[in-house]
Amino acid sequence: MSSRSLLLSLSFLRNYNPGHAPILPHLWSLSVGGQFYLAWPCLFSYLSRRNAARLLTAIVIVVPLIRVFALFWVGDQWVWHTEQVADGLAWGCLLALHQQKLRATRTYQWIVKSRIFLFLPVVIILASYTYPQALYEGMERQ
Repeated sequence: MSSRSLLLSLSFLRNYNPGHAPILPHLWSLSVGGQFYLAWPCLFSYLSRRNAARLLTAIVIVVPLIRVFALFWVGDQWVWHTEQVADGLAWGCLLALHQQKLRATRTYQWIVKSRIFLFLPVVIILASYTYPQALYEGMERQ
């Protein structure tokens, strides 16, 4: 393991240079999370609730397009840059912004209170056993 790989891992920049250190590739996701927790609060502290929702909606729409562009035109090697995975974080933020409205809807209450909702994690785990490579697809290409 090089000191460069260690420095990138400790500074939340591992996702921009995954390298070949065999014990550190999983830190790309911690880097994305660290960048999220450091940068997004600063950004959203300057935005109104409405403008934050607009920005998050734009991220949810644009980021998958960036991902497709990177996959087909930049090359086959998948890179886990924050701008290619930020839509997942944006969805969570949008849900948090609209939490009160969401909880007030009958559909949401029915889903959360239904027994089917309890089995969702079981279904996801069983599905992962059907095609386990899907869980690690990006890691193999680095």
